[in-house]
Amino acid sequence: MARRPRQTILYNGCYGHIYSRALEHRMIFQNAADFQMFKRLLRQTKEKFAFRIHHYCLMHTHFHLLVSIDDVGGFSRGMKEVKRLYANWAHREQKRYGPIWWGRFGSQVVEDERYL
Repeated sequence: MARRPRQTILYNGCYGHIYSRALEHRMIFQNAADFQMFKRLLRQTKEKFAFRIHHYCLMHTHFHLLVSIDDVGGFSRGMKEVKRLYANWAHREQKRYGPIWWGRFGSQVVEDERYL
């Protein structure tokens, strides 16, 4: 079965819960420098692709973001870029190779306070 297009999950102007996990639950954020680099990439990308981060939670094996999205297409490109840039950096710094992320990022619309 083909994956659902991002535009059928999120929509322009929505709030979204965004998450992504490491392949095989490996540690992708191993130290403070790893966390700092990922946050730096998020800051740069949100400026370039015009989305807002309201809250984030970075754990050693995955991350969660609460974002508001003006343009789903731009946001999707931005998240893809963050994950790609971080993977490239992690390969160099952690002397890794191969994929570090388990597929594309997950997303859910935050439609009410209960989900939030």
